Amino acid sequence: MAEEYIPGGLASMPRLFRLASLTRTPLNGSGYRMAASLYHDLAAPCVSWVVRQPDTRLKEGVLVSPRYVPQAICDDGRLRIGRLVLMERPIRTENLFRTVPLSWVANRGLLIRASRLFEQLDLRYQELVNGVLWNAEIFHGFCTGPSSLIGHHAERNGNLRHTVEVAEAVMNLLPQHPAADPQISLAAALLHDVGKALEYEPMRTGWQFADAGRINGHKQLIGDWIAVAAHRMRLALPREHYASLRHAIGAASDVSFESGYREPITPEARLLSIADRSSGTGDLIARQAPKEGNWGRPHPHLGGKAPYTVHRTPIGPP
Repeated sequence: MAEEYIPGGLASMPRLFRLASLTRTPLNGSGYRMAASLYHDLAAPCVSWVVRQPDTRLKEGVLVSPRYVPQAICDDGRLRIGRLVLMERPIRTENLFRTVPLSWVANRGLLIRASRLFEQLDLRYQELVNGVLWNAEIFHGFCTGPSSLIGHHAERNGNLRHTVEVAEAVMNLLPQHPAADPQISLAAALLHDVGKALEYEPMRTGWQFADAGRINGHKQLIGDWIAVAAHRMRLALPREHYASLRHAIGAASDVSFESGYREPITPEARLLSIADRSSGTGDLIARQAPKEGNWGRPHPHLGGKAPYTVHRTPIGPP
């Protein structure tokens, strides 16, 4: 086995990584050699370590922290560490969008936009968002899944793209809605469709409703996850702020009072509704419109009508 000392130390390495891959090799009855690929956008090391019994909680996609040995030694291209520690409790200041591997999201520009939005939250709302998205299954589904089956953003990574568009629109519209609380508005935009992470599941071709989606739906799922995260992390949000956040995410238009749903009545809910509808409609029109202009294809979510667009030409001197 080739060994190489790595100078410079490990002080600049991130403390948190996404576990991208994991393998184990038996060592003649004396334990196992573990090998893993880790990901953070600042570093993506390959590591190895030896254990008597593997930690069965370590699975691809979870968040981990390496425990380094005193000397940074490289064994056949892998950094030798003491062990990997599963990070079970959310860390409020960590930006999880910086731990998304390329296999999840190829569009890195989309992740940069998501990261910038997260960084505009104050610490309380960062803690709440991380409390929901710390779960590896939820975060993976949120980043990779669609926002609908046949409607807007109905493609891989569609839900993440829709979320970023909605959150950016909310921030751009805030000056026109001075009564809306910026932090509640942004947190609601980032969380409003996270429930779709488990509402849909992949098939061989495309997506379908998962059991959780058929039974509960994404609004109930995200409402439950927010409540659990807030309780678990003892989130110190004012009661009226928490109620406004839950209302913005759970409100629905054109429903009866007896249905149990409420129409948007707070400025944050109205703002989210405007941005959400704009993103969805814009994506549908862009998908159904012809490349060269004129009449496109009808779609049930556009009222069964076909969009009409003009042929776009560069505007120059007459």
